[in-house]
Amino acid sequence: IGEVPSLDALKMAEGLLGTAALKNEAAGAVMRIAKVVSSQDRDAAKQAIAKATAASDSPEVQKQAKEALADIERFEDSVITWLVAGPYKGGKTSQEQPPEKPDAKDVKWKLIAAAGDPPGSVNLNQLLGGGENVSGYLKAQVWSPKEQPAQIESGSDDGIKVWLNGKAVCDKDVPRSFK
Repeated sequence: IGEVPSLDALKMAEGLLGTAALKNEAAGAVMRIAKVVSSQDRDAAKQAIAKATAASDSPEVQKQAKEALADIERFEDSVITWLVAGPYKGGKTSQEQPPEKPDAKDVKWKLIAAAGDPPGSVNLNQLLGGGENVSGYLKAQVWSPKEQPAQIESGSDDGIKVWLNGKAVCDKDVPRSFK
């Protein structure tokens, strides 16, 4: 269960914290899941970590809890979990690829964690194996308990297209390198 990155899995792992024979294993699962789902619901992730810390007497779990909370704080303003698809031949933003089509059935999305510097960054070229004239796609869901201003920060090596709520808000097909 600790490998399933969802809020439902987090709740399931939390439910096992009260079982004496499983509490340390459940606490470890909570730590792994909470780090991944924290970009969806930071409060739920922090609360789950606190419950796991209280339930477990394992020094390793206590250490994992400190690390998980530090990571959540470090990435507080960043999306840290993404779905990635690609590579696709053709690097022009005007060239529509399967992830852009609402009815596409053959798109394979893989869950990844942003591990770059600055926090939240993803080296898509590295993830997709490099190459010339190829494109890749990242997508994420962002949840906020209230309506508030937000900023999208993005960069690219050559072209980039950004969507927000299904609408393209940036489309730049320019030759340049990422710095």
